[in-house]
Amino acid sequence: MFERFTDRSRKVMALANQEAQRFDHEYIGTEHMLLDLLKEGTGVGYHVLLNLGVDPLAVRRKLEVLMKAGSDVVPMGKLPQTPRAKKVIEFAIKEARGLNCNYVGTEHMLLGMICEHDGIAALALAEFGIKLDAARAEVRRLLDTVGRDEIGEQRPIERGRLFHIEHSGESFWVEATDLSAATNVWKRRFWRIPPGDEHSAGDPDSIKLVFDGPVWR
Repeated sequence: MFERFTDRSRKVMALANQEAQRFDHEYIGTEHMLLDLLKEGTGVGYHVLLNLGVDPLAVRRKLEVLMKAGSDVVPMGKLPQTPRAKKVIEFAIKEARGLNCNYVGTEHMLLGMICEHDGIAALALAEFGIKLDAARAEVRRLLDTVGRDEIGEQRPIERGRLFHIEHSGESFWVEATDLSAATNVWKRRFWRIPPGDEHSAGDPDSIKLVFDGPVWR
């Protein structure tokens, strides 16, 4: 199903697992997908919102208000997607097909979230007045203005690295330039080690590079 997804949209889905864990949720919902799409700070989906006059940071804050923290036990490993999250993926594929795109990018994921209309992501977007027709028209405008190949799988903008870290039975994903930097990010984020003192703490049980490739618009 995911062979036509761009690396950026795959990355958004992969990191949604980490967002779910941050909220102690036992599932990946539409809200976690949207949080990561907004966190990226780039991508067509992100720029569609900007061009429609929406502040992505305000949407993130709204999402976090709508989301409720889960149990005290942090879930481990890969989490299942909710039926609504699966619907978003289905709608994203349909939107890509309808726009004559041979890939599924963050713009199609955004449209899929709006199409689903019942999930937390859709509710948050609706609060900011995001309508499907307007978002779809802006996607078309961007594709026609920038060019499909430039936004799709042909032209990488930069390289990105994603590391998978396991420690004490817990699983995390960290974006960083190299293995050492990923370890330090993990120590600061999950062990609350102050910057500059990372050397004083131990290392995680395991860390491996799981993605090293182009990051797309």
